[in-house]
This record gives sequence, structure tokens and C-alpha cells, in this order.
Amino acid sequence: MNNSLLATVTDLASQKLDFALIGAQKCATSWMYLCLRDHPQICVPDKKQEAGYIGGPMFAEKGAQWFFDRFSCAPGQMRGDVSVEYLFDGASAAALAERMTATPKLVVSLRHPVDRMVSGYFWLIRRGFLPKLPIEQGLAPLLRQRPGFPDPLDGALEEVVRRSNYGPQIAHFVALFGAETMCVVLYDDVERDSLGTIQRIYRFLGADDTFVPPSLNTAPKQNAHTPLLLAIEHQFGKIRMITKLVDITNQSLLSLGLIKRRDVLPADMRRQLDLLVAPWITETAAALRALPVSQRPDPDNLQRLWGGK
Repeated sequence: MNNSLLATVTDLASQKLDFALIGAQKCATSWMYLCLRDHPQICVPDKKQEAGYIGGPMFAEKGAQWFFDRFSCAPGQMRGDVSVEYLFDGASAAALAERMTATPKLVVSLRHPVDRMVSGYFWLIRRGFLPKLPIEQGLAPLLRQRPGFPDPLDGALEEVVRRSNYGPQIAHFVALFGAETMCVVLYDDVERDSLGTIQRIYRFLGADDTFVPPSLNTAPKQNAHTPLLLAIEHQFGKIRMITKLVDITNQSLLSLGLIKRRDVLPADMRRQLDLLVAPWITETAAALRALPVSQRPDPDNLQRLWGGK
């Protein structure tokens, strides 16, 4: 093999991923990214960049070399990307498959569909993609839907809803990659047992699962519901420094007990939305049954956990 061909083969081999954390959005993936970055056997992008995922518009524009230049891996480290856009953008799955090793591994984090909708709704408000309305008014169009949300919604509300439809998204990746390649964890588990959850992910990836990451107690980002903080992010949500300061302020207020975590949905709206997403919970449980038992939550327990808050 001549030198130029050898260089080409080596370059192609270096432009592969061992794993990907593919979503879902608002399900503690930023916290997982930090814990993965902490592990000495794992290499993730130097900065988490959701829009830079393989198969997305930014990847198509900037190219594979740009993508892989974002990693600073040491010899022997496993390399993986983190973006919630993979799970939502099903078209990315085929492009991702071409850039993974022969033994790919996929990690998915899920959250109660309604809770994810609420968090996604406030995220879009903070970024200026939705008007700053009371949640009762902003999510009112969802209540006019039929169970399973079969009809499209206007504007960004369509994204708010569709990102919570996990069943078909999981099934699509399983069909392409195989059930044995996927590990699914729950946001509930992150809140209940953060160390056990991240160590379970380490174990699935083949990394030392006794490692305790320094970022373990970095709480997953909590949406700011305080009117002043929400107004600041709505106005300046595209300025990273300001969003970071708002998050730090919000986390500090929560930790000091000056504000309380609470369900921002009125009880009657919560009940109605629970009924509307019930078919999706059943679909998600069915998709999980295809996975090895050690790599998924118990589908029956999921039905109990998410069956109605």
C-alpha cells in the first residue's frame, strides 16, 4: 500500500465515532455530556454543539473534517458525539451510521412526554421562537388535538409536541442500528440516582463504571419560570453569557430554597395533556421491549411512572 493510500485509509478510520448520545431534548443530555467529558476513557467534542450533528445542515456545510476537528482525543479513548437533534431528525440516522465504527453504541435519555413539552416550550420562549405567554394560553392549542396529536400544529408548537413522540424515533434507530446497540435511561433516574445512572452509561459504553465524574453534582439545567429571569432570556436568549448567568442565578435560587420546583401546569391542563400523550407512552413502552433488558427501563414500570402525574 503506497503512502498516500495508507494516509487516506488512516484518515477515514480516524473519522469514526464509537458512540453517540442522540437525545432526547430537555432530558439531561447536557449533564450527561459533562459527565462523559470527565471520564478519562471517553472523548466528546470540546464544546457541545447541538446543531453540529452528523447529517444536519451545519455538517453538510462545514464537512467531516470540521466536525472531527472539534475533538481532542488522546490515544485509546473512545469517541462519541452528543446532540439531541439525532433522535428528532430521523434522516440523520443513515448519515450517522456511515460515520460509526463496526460496533456502534447509542444512548438515549427520555422524560415524561408532557414534562418534556413544558420544558421545550419554555426553552423556545427563552430563545425567542415563541411569544412570552402564560403557559395556559401558550399551550392551549394542544388541548384542541386528539389523543396522539395526529394533526400538525402551527409554528414552533409542532416542534414542542413532536420531540416528545419517542416511540417511532427509537424504533427508527433500532431498525437501522439493531436493538443491541441502544441503551435508554430516564430523566427520572438521573434525578433519583445520578451516580448509578451515569455509571450504567459508562458500563454500556465499555468504560470503567466505578469512575465518579467531577460533574456529577452539576444539576441538569432547570428552566427559569421566574418572570424576571424568563423575560431576560426571552430578550437576550441568543447571547450565551447571559443564558449562562440566568441558569446560574436560577440554580442558586433553587438550591437556597428561595424559589421552589413546581408543576407550572394547572392540574386540569396536566390531566388533559396526560390523556393526549397516553398513546405515545404505550408506543414508547412497545419500542423499549425490543431492547435487551439490561439496556432499558422496565416498560411496565414506565407505564406506571408516566401513566398520569
